[in-house]
Amino acid sequence: MGKAKARGIFGAGISIETNPEFYKAASPLYNIPLSSNTSLPPQLFTVGSNDNTTPPESILEFVNKLKEAGQPAEYWVHEGRPHAFLDSGSNTYLGIEFEKDAPPAIDKMIEFLNSVFYK
Repeated sequence: MGKAKARGIFGAGISIETNPEFYKAASPLYNIPLSSNTSLPPQLFTVGSNDNTTPPESILEFVNKLKEAGQPAEYWVHEGRPHAFLDSGSNTYLGIEFEKDAPPAIDKMIEFLNSVFYK
């Protein structure tokens, strides 16, 4: 949108094509500890079903990897919503409004936190 050029996270000359090991080393997907070695806190992952920035499939893949490692993770899809459905105010480009789109997600977060802290 701002006509900016994408740049690698490691600086000029280091790309995923030329240095995939850098990106794998920094990727959460490839660095999930087994629960027998390190217990992670319970995590809630929320995603809009129409999110094309961070697609639901990519979130679900990560959640499944966490569960395979024995880590506690919960996945929730906000149906019909794009990326950034929790942004404050109104975003006409994405067609979202905080007062309309955020409450179901906030309710889910509160439910999750209650289940973690008030068992």
